[in-house]
Amino acid sequence: MRVEWGMRFDMERGPKRLIVDSDLHGLRINGTEYVSGRDGFLIYDQTRDLQTDEVELQRSTNTSTLIPALRALFTAHSGDGHQTLRRPGVD
Repeated sequence: MRVEWGMRFDMERGPKRLIVDSDLHGLRINGTEYVSGRDGFLIYDQTRDLQTDEVELQRSTNTSTLIPALRALFTAHSGDGHQTLRRPGVD
C-alpha cells in the first residue's frame, strides 16, 4: 500500500499571496499552469508580462519557478515598457 500526503500552505504580504502546493508541477498564475517542457519554453519566458495578486507554485521549487512567481507578484510595468520591482504599500 502506498500513501501520499499533499502539502499546501500560503504566505501573504499585503494584498499579495504566494501559495505553495506539493501537488502542483510548475507554476499557476490566474488559473493557467506553466510548466517547462521539452519544447524548450521556459516558465520565465512564458510568464514574462504577467502581473497578479496570487501565484501558486510547486513545493519542491527552484529558481526556474520561484523567480517568475515573485516577478508576477511584485513587478510593476511602466508605460514605457520597463519593469521595476515594487513593494506592497510603497510607491
